[in-house]
Amino acid sequence: MVTNASGIDVSHYQKRIDWVKVKNAGVSYAIIKATEGDNFVDPRFDYNWTRTRRLDILRGAYHFFRPKVDPEAQAKLYLRIAGQTLRSMDLPPVVDIEASPDFVRQEWSLLKVEERVRRVGVWLEAVEAETGRKPMIYTGFYSWFDYLGNTDQFVEYPLWIAAYNVQTPRIPANNWGGRGWTVWQTTGKGVVPGIRDEMACVDLNLFRSNLHDLYNWVGYQERADLPPEVTNGDMMAALIDTADALKISSDEVVARTELKYLVDPVSNSLRPYDGPAVAELDLEEDEQKKLSELLETYVGKNSSVYRITHQDLINAFYYAATLEDTGGWKLITKAGLTYLTNDRDALYEGPVIENLPGLTQAQKEAVIAALGIYETEEPEVELPVEEVPEPEPEPEPQPGEESPVDETPDVEVPTEPEEEIPVEEPVPPTYGKGTNNQDVINAFYLTAIKLDDNGREMIEAAGLSGLVEDRLSVYAGPRIEELPGLTNAQRISIADLLEVDLGDWTPIEEVVAPIESEPVDTPDEEVGVPVDSVPTEDDEAPTETCPTYPGLVNQDLINLFYKAAALLGENGWQWIINAGLKYIGDSRAARFLEYDGPDLTELAGLSADQKSVLQHELSQYK
Repeated sequence: MVTNASGIDVSHYQKRIDWVKVKNAGVSYAIIKATEGDNFVDPRFDYNWTRTRRLDILRGAYHFFRPKVDPEAQAKLYLRIAGQTLRSMDLPPVVDIEASPDFVRQEWSLLKVEERVRRVGVWLEAVEAETGRKPMIYTGFYSWFDYLGNTDQFVEYPLWIAAYNVQTPRIPANNWGGRGWTVWQTTGKGVVPGIRDEMACVDLNLFRSNLHDLYNWVGYQERADLPPEVTNGDMMAALIDTADALKISSDEVVARTELKYLVDPVSNSLRPYDGPAVAELDLEEDEQKKLSELLETYVGKNSSVYRITHQDLINAFYYAATLEDTGGWKLITKAGLTYLTNDRDALYEGPVIENLPGLTQAQKEAVIAALGIYETEEPEVELPVEEVPEPEPEPEPQPGEESPVDETPDVEVPTEPEEEIPVEEPVPPTYGKGTNNQDVINAFYLTAIKLDDNGREMIEAAGLSGLVEDRLSVYAGPRIEELPGLTNAQRISIADLLEVDLGDWTPIEEVVAPIESEPVDTPDEEVGVPVDSVPTEDDEAPTETCPTYPGLVNQDLINLFYKAAALLGENGWQWIINAGLKYIGDSRAARFLEYDGPDLTELAGLSADQKSVLQHELSQYK
């Protein structure tokens, strides 16, 4: 009797996974969500991807296919995020083809069957050409039958079939061309130690044969050499330092190792290194030895060694900011670490503090001192007294490319001009010295994303086109409530993002305006969705019951509503009101209680389309 190799598939819905417990529970492989569409990257992918490798758990990476999105762009995103580190001994690339939730089903319905099949083929061919591996297709019988026309065009690709509560799965495309299934997802309510306190929330899978055959299928080698625990940026720096030390061309060393992708695009530099181990790189023996020596200076000081969490580092930045009378969020932004707020409990695995960009030596020293992790040498030269110059202005922002809005410190409007205020700008700052023109631009573009508007047009309508000519000056224009050309929803969102009070302004139409919430140290956000301040209501919160979606707190639901509403060009808070859920945003404490309200499909006051979009966004947590 064959004992099928058992495994799981996960995404950020499973929150932070204790992979040691998972391995000890007998899980032999994990298929991890990497990307969706052409712009979504699972925020837990890097952590899950690197941890499974280090624990010798066979791993695979999957992409959730969106029918209406350019399939070439989807393939490029997957290859950039997962394809560069996909090894021959990993499971093959995976594409998730399904018609759930309703939002995706509606996308399929807008295309003819022939076009649906063509788009899936484009993704498969692009990924196969780049990786040299035939991707595996995840689907269900009815999804494939109803939306792909039960085509047998792709039966040469391995099949991962979803079929619950059955003895034998039903296979589309004439038993997949006679090949049958390779992996079978048997349930979506599995229980595994190390995942969400053993809640029934993880997909369980079976391989068609035993573990030995699975290893043979992928050519898996146990206990292979591991890569150093550094970031991509640190690895590239060590490679260049190695070349310099041995007086050889750094370009030639990078070309030989095929590691240019570590910093191309530059956003890759902050990701954990998951490339070949040093011994596997195409380097001479003396080059490997020197590289290993230099990497020790990074590994030994990596903050994860000291169990520093993202929140610990955020706190350290805010401490450092108080020493220079600047903003903590501003320092975090300069260091390129705005992603810290996405996963506050995670261990920090980014660059060592000394190598963070955008910070002065004094700021780095202050952060290190606040963390209390290791001693550093005193700088040899006396630090300058003058203010650190601001970075050069960036290119004009585009929607979706702005960094989160800098946190605004307590404002202090001077009663008389101070020396540092330029003479050509005699008007006092509108919202204090903590809000500059770039902050206002950011708020406009983030509002445009949320409300499905055009950021550039909004700025022009408000008469603020001139801000782009002097981005780093303190904002001294009209107050938000005095700007022309803005809708009530736009005005409310911009003010909320800037954390400013709209004063006595009253909406022309009946719109529920946010009231300033309790101050927090940093922006709370999930997958790039700004957390909106919400009004305090007199409604009583329901008594404590079992959470509706284990692991999701009220703030997650608020984020969910705002993101879903933005997709339809509507107001997230109004959706929350219509659904009778005002209480979930009553206070900061309420926001971090587990959500125990009605299932999203049972909410009153919402249309079928609104519920469908909410269900789709909820699936991102799964």
